[in-house]
Amino acid sequence: MTDTELFAIISNTNGPEAITSGLSDVQLARLLDALFRNLDTPRPDPAAIFWYEISVQESLRRSLTDQGIRIWIVADR
Repeated sequence: MTDTELFAIISNTNGPEAITSGLSDVQLARLLDALFRNLDTPRPDPAAIFWYEISVQESLRRSLTDQGIRIWIVADR
């Protein structure tokens, strides 16, 4: 995923929960990779931190659901 593609995703007004839940597993993995690479730079995009956290939660939710475990992640916000 290019920086331009990443910026387009994290600028989407639908928000990370709506976007990440609609991605395929491969697309979610690519997004996580791009977010991690962005966070590993001297000047990461501030939104990348939040998007990375939500993407990891979505990945965890899928992983546990695939194992027959249902979870609900509740944010303290």
